[in-house]
Amino acid sequence: MQKEVADRILARDGKQSVLSLSCQLVADMVKICDISPNNFNPIPKVWSTCLKFILKKDTYQDSANLLSFIKKSFSQKRKQLISHLTQFGYKREDLKNIFQDVHIPENIRPEDLTLSEWQQLYEKLR
Repeated sequence: MQKEVADRILARDGKQSVLSLSCQLVADMVKICDISPNNFNPIPKVWSTCLKFILKKDTYQDSANLLSFIKKSFSQKRKQLISHLTQFGYKREDLKNIFQDVHIPENIRPEDLTLSEWQQLYEKLR
């Protein structure tokens, strides 16, 4: 796959995306190697990367609903998550307490949460 897509899946820049979190829900990813454009004919203008996906035996039980929650939360990813979640009917004070319970800063943006933090937050909000 294109190197930039692989980097996004692996969240190399430290910023999560719906794509990276979706992949993490079902598999562990390992970068095998980068592949030069010279290895293809015709020669593309981009590098490629080979990723290995190791499917997880035990996946999160409510992964479809978790993923739906994550997608909604990323609809305004530049906004602080706590502000965005108030649009879904959650009260700001309740959210502050939940964020504190799961050790998530109040000013965090969706792209800065790990899959584990998303799972914890989702469990508390259900």
